[in-house]
Amino acid sequence: MSRFPDLSVAGVAVPASIFARLREHLAKFPGDIIPLQIGDTHLAPPHRLDEVTWADLAPGDLYAYGSPNGWTPLVEAIAAKAAERNHIHVGVEGVQVTCGATHALSCAVQGLC
Repeated sequence: MSRFPDLSVAGVAVPASIFARLREHLAKFPGDIIPLQIGDTHLAPPHRLDEVTWADLAPGDLYAYGSPNGWTPLVEAIAAKAAERNHIHVGVEGVQVTCGATHALSCAVQGLC
């Protein structure tokens, strides 16, 4: 049976990631910890994703970098939903779709600096 190889001397010398150090620090505190940096979830993807006809999309939409603000149809849908259901009128330029919670928090903090 194969096994992972031992780390090289250089590999062992690499310090722990900020997330590993953060996990050790947070372990000292009681209560639930929500690991935003992990990217795992117990939730299934939104059911509406099943409605997208992925084969009809241009190949670039699936395999290339997209808009920094997010996939345009999704950004437009979020802006429309915010206006119609939440009475929050924001244009598409005010919507940012991120890769996850850590990315969202990073964007928010950078916007404040």
